[in-house]
Amino acid sequence: MCHEFRQVGLLAQVLSERNCWSGVRKILFTPRAGILALEMKACVCVLLISISLLGCYGHPSGAPKSACSSLTPVHSGIKPQRESPPYSVSVTKNGNKVRVRIFSSVGEEIEGFALQARYSKDRQRIVDGRFTTKDGISKTIDCSNGKENTLTHVNPTPKREIVTEWTPSTSLDDDIVFRATVAKTFAIFWTEIDSAPVKIKIDAPTNSRSERKESRSDMYDACFVSKGCFGIPAGCINSQDCEVLLSYAKSSDGNLAFKLSGFLEDNSYMAFGLSYDPVMGDDSVTECVKTRDNLIARHSWNDGKSNVLRRELPRDSYEIDLTDGVSNCQFIMRNVTQTNGREFNLANSTYFALLAKGPMRNQGLGYHSIRASTQQPVNFTAFDVLESEGVSDAIKIHGLTEETFLSNNSESNSFSTEATFNETTSYENSDSEYSSNTGTFMVTAWVGFVSLGILLARHFKSSWDNKTMCGVKIWFALHRSFMIAALIFVVIAFIVIFVHKDGWNYQSKNPHAVLGCIATALGLFQPIMAIFRPAADHPKRYIFNWLHFIVGNAAQIIAVITIFFAVSLQSSGLKESFYWIMAVFVIVYLLIHLFFQVHTWSAEKKKNNEVKMIDLAGRGSNSAGAPEKNLVNEALRVIFLGVYTIFLVVILITLYALIGVA
Repeated sequence: MCHEFRQVGLLAQVLSERNCWSGVRKILFTPRAGILALEMKACVCVLLISISLLGCYGHPSGAPKSACSSLTPVHSGIKPQRESPPYSVSVTKNGNKVRVRIFSSVGEEIEGFALQARYSKDRQRIVDGRFTTKDGISKTIDCSNGKENTLTHVNPTPKREIVTEWTPSTSLDDDIVFRATVAKTFAIFWTEIDSAPVKIKIDAPTNSRSERKESRSDMYDACFVSKGCFGIPAGCINSQDCEVLLSYAKSSDGNLAFKLSGFLEDNSYMAFGLSYDPVMGDDSVTECVKTRDNLIARHSWNDGKSNVLRRELPRDSYEIDLTDGVSNCQFIMRNVTQTNGREFNLANSTYFALLAKGPMRNQGLGYHSIRASTQQPVNFTAFDVLESEGVSDAIKIHGLTEETFLSNNSESNSFSTEATFNETTSYENSDSEYSSNTGTFMVTAWVGFVSLGILLARHFKSSWDNKTMCGVKIWFALHRSFMIAALIFVVIAFIVIFVHKDGWNYQSKNPHAVLGCIATALGLFQPIMAIFRPAADHPKRYIFNWLHFIVGNAAQIIAVITIFFAVSLQSSGLKESFYWIMAVFVIVYLLIHLFFQVHTWSAEKKKNNEVKMIDLAGRGSNSAGAPEKNLVNEALRVIFLGVYTIFLVVILITLYALIGVA
């Protein structure tokens, strides 16, 4: 099948293409002298596209130090785009720090970026300062003898926006701009995207984290003492560095008072959802929306994966304020409310709390840039602030656990409270669980069962001639078993992810979902064809053979490409190392096909030579060693099949581990 690998020199042409996909298209579809055989295309296609996928990411873990000065990617000579960029850099000054946001007003995603502060009058000079980072999103590098003065991406996963805070490291009295390079894809990127100038004047170095705590410390006052708190990202309450903070306590009228606090850019929102489970769907949502001129509170409903606006809250039913760049929305919820036909009894029941933040889209809530849910249902009445005559700030705490206690300070003869609470949040918890299950099943099917099934059908039809299993030849029994098992795994995974996603909900530019559906459809088509296949001696049998071969190989190729694209999905949480393990599988898979093909070709050539020698020597000379040679050849093939099977087990275990820790 792969003996035409003498044509593999064309691989160099693919890798030299500026656009890696155009190189693959040339290899597969451009007619040329001595066009590659169909079998060779099927064999080499996975390798070419896999290498292309890996190559398309350039620097997947961020800009290198060599780009400190120009902030220009070195992507195989690809030049920056000349037209106006669809991205912007906005800045919000808050004391001695600057909040910087990279975003697209037209909804374009960001795969890679680099960001620096530059002097407005001399934009080739870097202003020394430190950026804050987010786990799994961004990291800093040191440029021009500075520390943490350049921000870049951690991986090529598409991102809706980049938000960071910058604090100058030295005294400064000047106008500065923030310059960004943003990559939409490997081949499409823009440079020199500058923010509006901002005036910075400080006399001494400051610490961004301590400053942030001081300017926003009132947000966290009495958290887990007189009010409940829940924030994103994880651990932000302890560090007082939340993007969004939800606090809640009983109000004086016996209902529940909620407060949303956080940084909001223009035309963005932060939202709190009440839910019966930790996933989006059938949730009562209250959002705080910041427009250019106003801050408003609204009520909406999550209908499946879509958010439907119900009404804007009456202005006298909530309080808003904007202080030091922090948006605050405070509102009251009755103990028992009816929303969209669902009852929420906050006084007697517990519910999951959902938090999200993101941009507005067409007056509605756009896809969240960050979200979280509590791991367990929340008792929102656990913090009850009592207001009675002569007593201020008397606290009644419900639901104490073994790790929560009250103590009496006897030395001062006063009563004090000490409480320990575990801040537990779940990020994409349910999505990750379902994605892990789906990924495990799909990898088992396409990498394990299908690769073995195709190998047996392609190279072992002449093996074990005189032996059968379940009434059929051994190769066919094994091939059928592997393919049926693969189909079962694929169908289960397909149903699980569709049920979890509430049907088709494709909103991403990542083609993983589309390719996965195509691969599944082709896989389902295979057994249908097999049921109606003609007999082995039928004159039209060759049509089935070719269709079965083409559809089967196409399904596997598309499935493997789909697995590669899964790494880019935010919900998968897969690391870059997953690419390389899959690449190892693809290369070894092609090499084992090549080995069996060469071995078969060599054995047939020797057999033909032996026949010619017998004819020349006359019929009186018989080769008694031929059967022994055949046995040796078959034993060698079975040994290599066993080695490949062991290799597959190791690869699958490694992939399972990477999926499990994602």
